Amino acid sequence: MEILLPEEIVVKIGLYLDAKDVLSSCLVSKFWRNALNNNKIWFNLCRKEFWLEKMENPILDVRSCRFYPAFSHPVNDCDQLSDICPWRVRFMQEMRISRNWKNGKFREQPMREAEAQELERISKVDMLCGEDFIIAPYQMNNTHKFRIWEFKNDIFETVPIVCSHRFENVDFFNLTDCGFIYVQSNLLVYYVKKENCIFTRQLRVLITEEPTASKNIPDDEDITNWET
Repeated sequence: MEILLPEEIVVKIGLYLDAKDVLSSCLVSKFWRNALNNNKIWFNLCRKEFWLEKMENPILDVRSCRFYPAFSHPVNDCDQLSDICPWRVRFMQEMRISRNWKNGKFREQPMREAEAQELERISKVDMLCGEDFIIAPYQMNNTHKFRIWEFKNDIFETVPIVCSHRFENVDFFNLTDCGFIYVQSNLLVYYVKKENCIFTRQLRVLITEEPTASKNIPDDEDITNWET
């Protein structure tokens, strides 16, 4: 007679295991396999192994795969097993990407000379990577900007964004679930990533002032000469 632990206990156990042990535990029984096929467990593994953050849809779009055979979504052919959870699929995709890097399976994308010159001005430690873009702050002709490199179907496109205060340093910037934020002095600016990798300014607030003070910020892209 099989003695079953409560499913929530199995999930808690799974949170302490590495990927190899989770997969081995899935072989114990159908109950263990279904209990460990859990987004909490596989997100935890993705976070540990690949530094991924929470997102609404973790599965990568592989329709424009550059190497074959392409990753294929695992098919469940047993009606007694639950479909593989999205975060486990993402773990499998990240493992495929890691193996490709390890085996030297990647494609170089040439840059135009002007873009290459701008890239030389950027410290690599300042770059942050999203799922389909790279972003970094830089300065050219005394103007502070962000450069975004987007990956679109084998095309390497770049988008410049001029900072709200052209002549002030960027004190902080980071990615969010759906865009990026940056801080210049007491000004926080939030950009949202729309479809087709278009970034739209969503919010601009003065973080050291009362909330009502932010209502007076002009809507212009360049507010260098605006005084609070």
